[in-house]
Amino acid sequence: MTRLSRREALRRVSAGAAATSFGALAGCSGVLSSDDASEPGTALAPDRDPTYRRWFPSPEVPADGLDFVGYWYLDVRALRAHEDRLPESLYRRLAGIRGGQDALGIAFEDIEAVINPMPLWTSVVVGSYDADAVVETLLETGYEETRSRGEFTLFEGTLGQCAAVKDGAVVWTHELYGSDLLEAVIDARRGKVPRLHEYSDAAAALTEAIGRPARIRSSVGADAEERLEITRADGYAGIADFDGERTYQSFVVQFPEAQQAEALDESVLRDAVGDRLLGDGVDAVRTDGRRIRLDGTMPTAEFGADVDGTAPPVVTWTVEYDAFASKLTVEHAAGDPVDTDRLTLETGVGDAHDRQFSDDRDTVEPGDSLSLFTDDPLRIRWHSENDVFVRRFDPSDSASSR
Repeated sequence: MTRLSRREALRRVSAGAAATSFGALAGCSGVLSSDDASEPGTALAPDRDPTYRRWFPSPEVPADGLDFVGYWYLDVRALRAHEDRLPESLYRRLAGIRGGQDALGIAFEDIEAVINPMPLWTSVVVGSYDADAVVETLLETGYEETRSRGEFTLFEGTLGQCAAVKDGAVVWTHELYGSDLLEAVIDARRGKVPRLHEYSDAAAALTEAIGRPARIRSSVGADAEERLEITRADGYAGIADFDGERTYQSFVVQFPEAQQAEALDESVLRDAVGDRLLGDGVDAVRTDGRRIRLDGTMPTAEFGADVDGTAPPVVTWTVEYDAFASKLTVEHAAGDPVDTDRLTLETGVGDAHDRQFSDDRDTVEPGDSLSLFTDDPLRIRWHSENDVFVRRFDPSDSASSR
């Protein structure tokens, strides 16, 4: 079986999560300067300090390095404040973003924000909750305490996933990434390593321009140009902000120089943005220095009304490996119930194993387990019409064979 390097695996995971659009540089058409007309509703929030970026290390900090840089941010307090106005499907979807895929023992009402620094499946959960309760949950679901780093206590789960806990913040990383990325995020927050906006002019300029709206999906550097397929773009951000009955959304594309933003044709921008904005409500296209953006306003009750509300379950899976018997025992240790028609256990090169949870139940809940006789790597695959989430366990990995 072909094994990817971690760097290549990370790039494929992140690239697979982004939609592909088309773009190029062309002559200007229909684009106004921000100074040429009064501003319509925009999701830009430059008056709010972009505090989320203190969690973002420079891509050179992790031991393996990173050749792409993207991040997500969700202000969960703003989401909860608009629960009664947002479409139920979108609310369910966003409320499902609770920080990684493991059950951390944090009540949704205690979460203030969820931040994904750089790769997907690396999460920071900020809020008001008891760190001791989180630690207790981790220890009860197969995690072991490994060490301390500053004020954080670090843990490792049976799959090789990692978590770091302190009062008011939990950092979690998928087993694909290892502990070096976790430590890089922690050290960025502690101010012990260079942060992304200190390393990259593009990141500094873009985060200052957008501030801290309620929702951000962004990428900077060469990865931004690749994803948008807009030549010389050095950053982009899809952002949204809620204001009672109205929701504002913007898509910002940034270049190294102002003339490059001014030269971008409006149709090219719209093609590149594609379905990254929800709905059809684009009110204006504007340039602002080295950035060009689409701004739109729509009723909050219609924002994301057609979004699939099927949220991936938040589950801690444990796997025990008996090398003598060539047996893997998979257990749902904590978290949401899972419909077995969306769950597949795969071994080897991705083939479904002969035994599945669906053989004798419709739903998998905490405490349910299943044993497979195999020495092959295991994938626990959850899928919906629009999403696939995979957890992994490799018996040959000394970090996950305990």
